[in-house]
Amino acid sequence: MIRIAIAAPSAVARGGLESLAASHPEWQIVGALPDLAGIDDLKPDVILAAMDLDEFLSAGADRNLPVVLLTNDPQPVWSAEALRGGVRALLARDASQREILAAVEAAAEDLAVVSPADLETWLPSAARREIDPADNGTLT
Repeated sequence: MIRIAIAAPSAVARGGLESLAASHPEWQIVGALPDLAGIDDLKPDVILAAMDLDEFLSAGADRNLPVVLLTNDPQPVWSAEALRGGVRALLARDASQREILAAVEAAAEDLAVVSPADLETWLPSAARREIDPADNGTLT
């Protein structure tokens, strides 16, 4: 069972995320709040939040909780600060239901969801190298 806390300033966004989370039989919604104040007290396994990255970072949620963050930015940009803030998936608000569900599942396992474009930005030298399938996916 994955305990999900939802945070979104918009009641409509909160309702949509609650509906999505409730559709998953192995998830338990522990609360839905308009902001991150008090969210740590809910003891979630994952925070599912719909707010701008700057708004999230300034709110100061528990840095040990994994976060799936849906932002207004159509092409959200990762930052080291986001990672330090617990963000494990940074998605555009129009992300599909499937993408959001997969991101929450990954975050619950303490994995990060990163788009290939972001990887190329972070690892420019690795993006130019080829992956050797004979070496279990190690970059060569």
